[in-house]
Amino acid sequence: KGKVIAIEADPNNFDMLNKNIKLNELSEHVITLNFAATSNKSKVKLSIPEKKSGHTIYSSIIPNRAPTEKFNEVNANTLDNLLHENGISIEEVNWIKIDVEGAELEVLKGATNVLSKNKDISLLIEIHNIENGKNLYRPIMDLLDNYNFKKEFEKIHSTGERHLIVSKQ
Repeated sequence: KGKVIAIEADPNNFDMLNKNIKLNELSEHVITLNFAATSNKSKVKLSIPEKKSGHTIYSSIIPNRAPTEKFNEVNANTLDNLLHENGISIEEVNWIKIDVEGAELEVLKGATNVLSKNKDISLLIEIHNIENGKNLYRPIMDLLDNYNFKKEFEKIHSTGERHLIVSKQ
């Protein structure tokens, strides 16, 4: 019955996302947007990770997160703008998953309307390290505290990265 708004910056992942949606016959329930969700409307450099054996490096708009000379320039916009431009009212949003390889704070800064005006919403945030085991956990929690979100779940990994569920009800 619900709708999913899937925002994917990487052009190759966006194509794969759309193929999977079609393959699983979910087109009437999913809107896909080829953007990076950030704190302002712009173009951003999205790294193209080099293939490395043994571990995976993901695309990111955070320069130190995926150091590479190769990048795609992609459209970026705030989550608030993307929702508005696609006719999604803030009241309809009840779940947001953020997995953006170190740019979590940027996404949240661009979601001030949805975070402040929605009374019943939960967020799953994967807080990734941006460099040398450092991440933006404290600034993220400070921002969420300002909007009266409460921590429901937190898993801290050995690297310092975290999975976090917060809600406001």
